[in-house]
Amino acid sequence: MQKQVTVALQTVCDLSMQDYVESEQSVDEQNKIADKIAELRDSLNPQQKQLLNQLLDDINNSDSRFSYEVFTQGVLFGMSLITNTTVA
Repeated sequence: MQKQVTVALQTVCDLSMQDYVESEQSVDEQNKIADKIAELRDSLNPQQKQLLNQLLDDINNSDSRFSYEVFTQGVLFGMSLITNTTVA
């Protein structure tokens, strides 16, 4: 049951952030980051490129888990305020 709630909250988080992710500001920021990564990648040998890719994947995965956790805790906190109970 907990897994289903977590997946549902992650889906709600993704949907609620979709407008921001598709915004001009976010797209511009992501493009600038991608350009810098591409510039760095061009200066690396194949092994270093693989290491960079793994590092970026790890950072992205960690950031995603953190974001989902913060969103979930915020939703649960909001629910506890509404119901005046503690949700764990």
